[in-house]
Amino acid sequence: MKLTFNDTRYNPPRNYTLPAGIGMPNGYWLNHTFDSFGPPGYSPLTTRDSSSTVWIQSTQVAYFSFGDFFNIWGKTFNETCVPDLSPSSTFGIYCARAADPIIYDTNANGKYDAGIDNTNIPVASQLTIRLPPSGATLSSDPSIRFVNASNIATWNSTETIVYDPDQDGIYHSATDIILYSPPSTGGPSEGTPTKTDANLRFYDWNVHQKWDGPVPPPVMSDGTKERCASRLPLLSNNKDWLIITWSDIAANTIQGGCVPPGL
Repeated sequence: MKLTFNDTRYNPPRNYTLPAGIGMPNGYWLNHTFDSFGPPGYSPLTTRDSSSTVWIQSTQVAYFSFGDFFNIWGKTFNETCVPDLSPSSTFGIYCARAADPIIYDTNANGKYDAGIDNTNIPVASQLTIRLPPSGATLSSDPSIRFVNASNIATWNSTETIVYDPDQDGIYHSATDIILYSPPSTGGPSEGTPTKTDANLRFYDWNVHQKWDGPVPPPVMSDGTKERCASRLPLLSNNKDWLIITWSDIAANTIQGGCVPPGL
């Protein structure tokens, strides 16, 4: 069978292949639970080259699952986290997570005060809102800006909040991210000026010193349907599978239980 990782951040999406040597001597072979099922000196599940082909070669009648393959490889694989094979990956793992919550620091003390600060600022496409404990230190990111529709120096809930990566103070639909759009508004127009408000802060769950958006859960596809990533499906001959990351499909499966409560 073939198993390819599909990164949908790009147009067209980019495919990443499995490394050669999974389940092979001197390769990537962490778990030896199934050694007795394989040819002498080999795992029953192996990759021999960079074609993303998984060879299923058992000396006994047996059923092997996705979980078994990733155990042999020594990589995390579940409905939340999968290996990250993209060249830019730093940690080698892709995990679904909620966006850092945007919080309006009403009393400007740099702390999250539950019941006082405005947390009713849902980031578009975020997962379940995950607020910090009361008293937690809040962070600032100069890229978090708002459309100053009221011509008042501070943000209010009728005004759109955007993430402006180049901090040029102008809304660009191609690069800027709408974080919060008030009900019944169509969002800002191209070229609309934006402004900072020192009280528009966020809680830095990932300690990256910048605001991080949501990461959708990984999705599996066998060419006929998409489903939440799972360790349970069995490996079968002549199947072509995709593990899809950064997918809009994933955002639509959140209600189906792809993401555990509280993420």
